[in-house]
Amino acid sequence: MAPNETREKVEEMTKAMASAVRLVVMYGEDHKLTKETVEGLFLVLDGILSVREEVTVGVIGNEIAFEKEPLYETSRQMPGFIEHLRKIEVEKITFFRGISKAELVDFCSVLAGRGRTDEEAMGIERALDSREVRHIVLGKVAPAKKKGEEAPGVSVRKNYQDGIDFLEEESGKIEKKQPLNVKMARHLVANLISDIIKNKNLLLILTSTRSHEESVFVHDVNVAIFTLLQAESLGIEHRFLTDIGIAALLHDVGKLSISGDILKKDGQLTEEEKTLVSLYPANGAKILLETPGISALPAIVAFEHQMLYDMSGYPKRLYGKKDNFVSMLITVASFYDTLRSKNLYREGVAAEKTYEEMMRLSGKYFHPDILNNFFSIIGVYPPGTLVEMDTGEIGIVIKESVIDMKRPQVEILYSADGEREQKSRLFNLLETDRKGKYMCSVARSIAPSDKYGIPGKYF
Repeated sequence: MAPNETREKVEEMTKAMASAVRLVVMYGEDHKLTKETVEGLFLVLDGILSVREEVTVGVIGNEIAFEKEPLYETSRQMPGFIEHLRKIEVEKITFFRGISKAELVDFCSVLAGRGRTDEEAMGIERALDSREVRHIVLGKVAPAKKKGEEAPGVSVRKNYQDGIDFLEEESGKIEKKQPLNVKMARHLVANLISDIIKNKNLLLILTSTRSHEESVFVHDVNVAIFTLLQAESLGIEHRFLTDIGIAALLHDVGKLSISGDILKKDGQLTEEEKTLVSLYPANGAKILLETPGISALPAIVAFEHQMLYDMSGYPKRLYGKKDNFVSMLITVASFYDTLRSKNLYREGVAAEKTYEEMMRLSGKYFHPDILNNFFSIIGVYPPGTLVEMDTGEIGIVIKESVIDMKRPQVEILYSADGEREQKSRLFNLLETDRKGKYMCSVARSIAPSDKYGIPGKYF
């Protein structure tokens, strides 16, 4: 769908939404005119979402806007609707692929203030949640960026932290046996997909700079990023990426139900505790199967991701021979992030050693083609890795090389005598001299320390 055509469809969708809300106010949701208008809204929205993962409209001042551009003509035709949205403090509405007509009816009814009696004191967002409207998210319009602020970097860092905060909040819900917020998970994954398309290297840098935190929440966000990178590189259709991302983000949901004290014992478990840990994939699958508004894929992945390629892991499969393809992507992503990190289980492993160990397990723990593709995406030294050059200088990898996975682009941070560089210098390790010899190479990766730290701009 061409940009102009998309804009026209969004304008048509916005007009239909305003009409549907007005008709609910006048006649209720069961009136023939209301049903016909909601049907028209659904058809337009379904057409837009057949080529997009989501579509967002917002209220900026007295205008309805799409992708930061006001829809002037449409706005002039519906001042009353815009004023109503401002009055009920709805600044942004995001529709996600998979939305149903029933959800649209409930959405229009709640927006019109014609909800059930028990919803009056809830507020709009809680009312939508109570009706299990999973494919519509309300929010605030982001403030205009400040002078000198690097908006893309700020946005990527915020989306990353939002994922961590979301998982921490959901872990509390699991303990209380409350349903997971699938709608928010869908929203967060959509943001990560957008970041991967627009700013992949900064996202990878964040996975490296945050990898030493002892947090299952950081791990799960990293796994979601690594899995989406693999899926996108393999050309998997965009309409499937959200479900894949949700599956990756929630693959450890069963582990979130286990006491943190047990997980920190690092191998010193009682037989009862060992059984509890070994059952977490099955428990995670059960939680996800009982979660409304989510596809079956996350439950499958939660159950399978520890089985490994040769089925030597756990739980033991009673039927079938191989894992789901997405489970195999997540197995690689999860094992990599665990192995390279200083987390609950072991000390950090140098980037090159992580690569060597995983390649040694190719065909056993991992599908060989999937593993090769994974390292072709991130390289042996992923963005965010501190490296010592054969010149003695210390730098940080800022971009992988598609030509040679061991020769990334590096920003030099410290001179050979350990002094902090005042001016940024970039090395492309593919550069050669007149004799065809490489100008410099990575000698080894190193862990951040008091002596060699990572600049704050990368966090």
